[in-house]
Amino acid sequence: MAHFKFDFNLKAFLIEEELEFLVRSNGDQVSINDLDGKIIALYFGMRYIMTECEWFGQELLEMYTELTCNGENFEVLYINGDHEYGDEEFNAYFSKMPWLAIPPLELEIQDHLWKIFNPTPWHPALPIIDERGCVLDFGCHEAFIDYDLDAYPFTPEKHIELKLKEDEQPLQFLLGFKTRDFLIAYDGTEVPLSELEGKNVGVLFVPECDEGGCEEFIQSMKTKLQKIKEAGEEFELVIVPVEAAYNEEKMNKVNFEHVFKDLACLSIPLGDKRCCKRLVRRFYSPLDPDNLMIISADRRRYTIPLTREDNQEFASERLFVGCANMKSISLESLLSSADRDYVIGNGDIKVKISDLEGRTVILYFAPEFTESVRCNTCTKFLVEAYHELRSKGEVDLEVVFVSFHKDEHEFNQHFSKMPWLALPFSDTESHNKLRDRFPRETFGYLPCLLVRDGSGDIICRQAFWDLLNYGSKAYPFTNERIDQVKKEDEILKKKPQNLHKLLGSHTRDFLISSSGDKVPISELEGKVVGLCFQNLWDPRDLLETYQPLKDMYLRLKERGEKFELVSVFFDMLSPPKAFFQEMPWLAVPLNDQETGEKLFRYFHVFDHPKLIIIDSQGMILNNPILLDFHNIVVNLGDEGYPFTLEKIQEVLGIEGHPLTLKNYNEAIYRIQDRRITNLEHVFVSWQRDYLFGKNGIKFPASKLMDKTILLLETYQMGEFECKLIEIYPKIKQKDSAFEIGDHEYEDEEFNARFSKMPWLAIPPLELEIQDHLWDIFNPVPWGTTLPIIDERGCVLDFCCHEAFRDYDSDAYPFTPEKHNELKLKEDEQPLQFLLGSKTRDFLIAYNGTEVPLSELEGKNVGVFFVPKCDEAVEAAYNEEKMNKVNFEHVFKDLACLSIPLGDKRCCKRLVRRFYSPLYPNNLMIIGADGRRYEVHLSCEDNREFASQGPFVGKMEDCANIKSKSLESLLSSADRDYVIGKGDIKVKISDLEERTVILYFAPESAKSVHCNTCTKFLVEAYHELRSKGEDLEVVFVSFHKDENEFNQHFSKMPWLALPFFDTESHNKLKD
Repeated sequence: MAHFKFDFNLKAFLIEEELEFLVRSNGDQVSINDLDGKIIALYFGMRYIMTECEWFGQELLEMYTELTCNGENFEVLYINGDHEYGDEEFNAYFSKMPWLAIPPLELEIQDHLWKIFNPTPWHPALPIIDERGCVLDFGCHEAFIDYDLDAYPFTPEKHIELKLKEDEQPLQFLLGFKTRDFLIAYDGTEVPLSELEGKNVGVLFVPECDEGGCEEFIQSMKTKLQKIKEAGEEFELVIVPVEAAYNEEKMNKVNFEHVFKDLACLSIPLGDKRCCKRLVRRFYSPLDPDNLMIISADRRRYTIPLTREDNQEFASERLFVGCANMKSISLESLLSSADRDYVIGNGDIKVKISDLEGRTVILYFAPEFTESVRCNTCTKFLVEAYHELRSKGEVDLEVVFVSFHKDEHEFNQHFSKMPWLALPFSDTESHNKLRDRFPRETFGYLPCLLVRDGSGDIICRQAFWDLLNYGSKAYPFTNERIDQVKKEDEILKKKPQNLHKLLGSHTRDFLISSSGDKVPISELEGKVVGLCFQNLWDPRDLLETYQPLKDMYLRLKERGEKFELVSVFFDMLSPPKAFFQEMPWLAVPLNDQETGEKLFRYFHVFDHPKLIIIDSQGMILNNPILLDFHNIVVNLGDEGYPFTLEKIQEVLGIEGHPLTLKNYNEAIYRIQDRRITNLEHVFVSWQRDYLFGKNGIKFPASKLMDKTILLLETYQMGEFECKLIEIYPKIKQKDSAFEIGDHEYEDEEFNARFSKMPWLAIPPLELEIQDHLWDIFNPVPWGTTLPIIDERGCVLDFCCHEAFRDYDSDAYPFTPEKHNELKLKEDEQPLQFLLGSKTRDFLIAYNGTEVPLSELEGKNVGVFFVPKCDEAVEAAYNEEKMNKVNFEHVFKDLACLSIPLGDKRCCKRLVRRFYSPLYPNNLMIIGADGRRYEVHLSCEDNREFASQGPFVGKMEDCANIKSKSLESLLSSADRDYVIGKGDIKVKISDLEERTVILYFAPESAKSVHCNTCTKFLVEAYHELRSKGEDLEVVFVSFHKDENEFNQHFSKMPWLALPFFDTESHNKLKD
């Protein structure tokens, strides 16, 4: 992905590229200076986008017209990203556009802009450059889709402002408009949007219904809506006609009105195209036409797929009812069954469900896959809040535990710790009913706390994180209450923090070291303090962050900086022993879980443990951009100290710019690209400083220093791995300072494969190290990857797979210089390099004699891979399985030459590079001029050549690539000339002894490519001729249309093969 360039200046770039003007579709040339002071949208267009995303162009046109008519300094610059179409196609698209474009033949400039902005090819991209030349957004595609014209001038601040408005007033923002605050009812009356407040609203997109399908669709929908109304639920359905957005003139309004009236629902007015478009763009997909977009009573939005049969009838009725049924739900309908009207408490207590009506009830769902540690945590905090709230008089609060665990013993274990009620574990019917009604809440890896108030409204669908972060203060878990608590929390965090209150307790004023020493908290006063949070939920967080923290900490201590780290543990009665013993910094005592809980809650780090930095004045330095300083430590190490905003900006190289998420990420990417891999940090973890060798030998990671390292990431013991095993000892003989490191995932598979390997490996269970390496090197999942790290720790090559395949051990030490040296040798002596070896300069003839490779110099040589005539190409890897009798039979009958069967290394190298089982009949040609290329020879049944005549003919044509007479190439039975302009005829014989370029224009070649080639060739032609070069060009067009031939040839100063001479064209094709 291209990195962001926020200082990109479009005008300066175009001037540097020597472009003097831009063009409009009417032919006007517009000076580059006209871009001054304008906000510019860069519209990267491709054929796919033009056709599949036609709406985008229409929307952009409407926005452009309105903004320019209003006098805004706005311009769009079109950049053609698809060089596959020519002038005519470009003109056809561009003629509909009122904005500017880079001239179509300026391919280099277009390509350069594509490389800078790197837009995705599957949807439109719209980078925005403000009037100062800064890139505001590398793809305001999302803002444009969501808010169209309202998003102008496309600043991040504007986008946030619109998102806030949408969150605060979703009904008005999504279903209304600036001049409209109502919907249309089926009887034509206007229904104010305010009447939908507090209700659950379903937005259904109605595609064009044909007359036959409408009745079934309507009846299916009516049944579902009727069930919702019978249940007394406050739910409104709003339909949006898809065709009204872009093709109103094609819309079958009669059918739509029929659907509308029969469903007795609400609709967006058909005349409000802008609102229809916005909704269709954001929430409708032709691939999933049956999605129902829900705007819930608590202002949340989500989409639920409703499957259809035959694209007409909804298949899942209960899901639809469940989506809508989010308000005024009776507890009896949720929790009772045919033979049970109660829930249970501990000690065989039974409480009637009807007695819970009118009370606030929290349904505590424990999904099947939820780990015990998470349920225990949820239970612990909920018990505390439950007792605290009940003691404050909130006696109308009740909790009902609903376990989806498969094991009743697990249910009993959890329920025994709970002071509230539960749904009987044995009632499968009720459990399934709740699963159907709340599919999201009852599935997953986290407990879910669904809160229903006394009136039956669901006021919160997941209170788990709010409970952990705010405790009883978050009750009753409404949006308003959570917003209030968050504001109070932000005020607290902006004040200086008291380290004694944070880290101590009423019985403890010290922290502990790994050796057990007690260190007074007062010693931290005046220091920068990092709080490193760790929990048991994901121990990998602890493992992945330890080493960078340790390095940073020790370096700061060596420098004498006033800095201290404090580990805070939660749900971790005993962290890994090796970790705690190695830890050079302090920790809150493990037995003080109360302080650990208090700190986790205060800093809201249950969901993702973070590194919190508190400066020497007690101020918290984390902010919305720098949420977690772990990322800073990993990428900047001790250079980021003292971790102030100014210091971070300085080290990132973005001082003087506001810190935004985008420029922060861009700066981090730059640092990661420059980083030299530290081998010790890559290969070791806090609990291991070695790699595994053969027979369980532990190889110290420190011994990897000053070695060339080859990293092998593999999934199987295949041909490549076998070859690597073969050449490993050869390289070790050349240079003992060479090593291979392997890393895999599955323990059993690792042992099976590693037993055959002579090199080192990362232990299979060291997942965090393996993941770290994958993040760094990002190998392709479909092939073997082989990064090379030199003795200085620099990555020489992120994948030396090609060098290894082509040159095996000769490629060592895998430097670019070595690779280039080998390529040069191959180009200078292709026969010896490819067909010989260091100890062999001959081939074997069919009669057994040795034929020196020197005798092949100046000839065209065809290299043919012989599948096993009932076996396969075997000499390279399976010589013992090879059918040598069959091979000898083929060899003698063809009376040709062969690589000696004993030279497995040469056979392997050729097979690896030039043979493919998918194309077994390819002929590799080494021309007399040293060039190489492949020709495909068709076979029937993969065994027998279909026609010896054509095969021989092709062989002759392939080989015959030198000393071709121009007459044999260009003449025909009744023509011995080529043509020039003005009916000029030039004898072909007059061109002999001259340098002739045959300019082939294949049938599928696009006009833009031919125009570009012609333009540059004309320049070179005139320049060379003016210098006295004896050069001529002959144009040979394979286009089907003579008109196209004439168009191209009219721009050419050279000769051409007559278009009508089909015989000569076919001969050249062959």
